[in-house]
Amino acid sequence: YVVPLRSAARSANNALIPAYDAHVIFGNIERVSEVNERFLGDLEAWNLGEMDPKETIGSLCRDHFVDFHVYKRYINGYQHALTSSRELESKNPLYAAFLQKAREREECRKLGISDLLIMPVQRIPRYTLLLTDLLKTIPEDDPDAARIQLALERVNEIGQLADNQVAESVAELHHIHTTIEGCPPNLISASREFIGAIDVSEI
Repeated sequence: YVVPLRSAARSANNALIPAYDAHVIFGNIERVSEVNERFLGDLEAWNLGEMDPKETIGSLCRDHFVDFHVYKRYINGYQHALTSSRELESKNPLYAAFLQKAREREECRKLGISDLLIMPVQRIPRYTLLLTDLLKTIPEDDPDAARIQLALERVNEIGQLADNQVAESVAELHHIHTTIEGCPPNLISASREFIGAIDVSEI
């Protein structure tokens, strides 16, 4: 989705959508992808024993999650991106046809653009769940516990940002996800938004 639409948008003759719309829809997704690819690369190298023995899973998470601030911009622009894509799809037959054709490609696994746009937003609660579970397996006096805790605080800061309405909705869903033990990461989805909450007491 990203590469062909951005590339075509640079040419007035070949553009399926204007360059501005491509920017709105995809935001800084390339930066989000870059920081995750670096993180994955180091995790794989660590798992194969190719890194400094002093490196731990906690230090890797702590150090890489500093770069995860790129998620803030993406999350803040997510709702506008989704709305813009849906409006273009309803008004632009060429864009609609492109989305349908792209969805049928093997590498897209039949996922539509809205399914893929939500994935970076869902990634944050997944990291929270992973680190929370990891902490449960490590003794409190293990030096790596403090590193993992710091990484968890950094990722929670991103999940709790509330710069606009969609970010507030994401933040509330993220809070629910972190509060309820065993809550599935896909609580946050393109078709779900936070409506409200009430306090209840068990009788």
